[in-house]
Amino acid sequence: MEKEEIINAFLKVVPVLKDMLLDDIVVSVADTTKVLYYRPGDTIDIKANVGDKLSPGEPLYEAIKDGKTYSSTISKELNEIRKLAQLSNQSSEKVSQSLSETNKYIRNIFKVISEAQSISEGQAASTQEMNATLEEITTSAQTLTEISKTK
Repeated sequence: MEKEEIINAFLKVVPVLKDMLLDDIVVSVADTTKVLYYRPGDTIDIKANVGDKLSPGEPLYEAIKDGKTYSSTISKELNEIRKLAQLSNQSSEKVSQSLSETNKYIRNIFKVISEAQSISEGQAASTQEMNATLEEITTSAQTLTEISKTK
């Protein structure tokens, strides 16, 4: 029997394998390069997808490379800790995203304040120039008044 025929026969049996066993298990089948079948457990999910490429260090890759069977048992407590860690990571990502958005808004507020300050400083400079011009006009008017009185 060719390897492909063996894999195809196994792919027909493996979907019911999980239902036959009482334990909460993940079932995965792969050839030498990619995942061919994946079914998560009731509470365990290694997030594999059909078509995912196998990489050195991954259990499926190592099992095929070494020709050995690998299995591990995960206690319910450890699985709950993994779930909590995943939730914590998701929460951390949401908090980080919120902080990033808040930071963006604060930068925009500072930009608007800076622009308002520049406008205000410009207006203050214009007001000073106008006051100086008014003083010159007043001085000139007084001078003209004095000149016209002496004539």
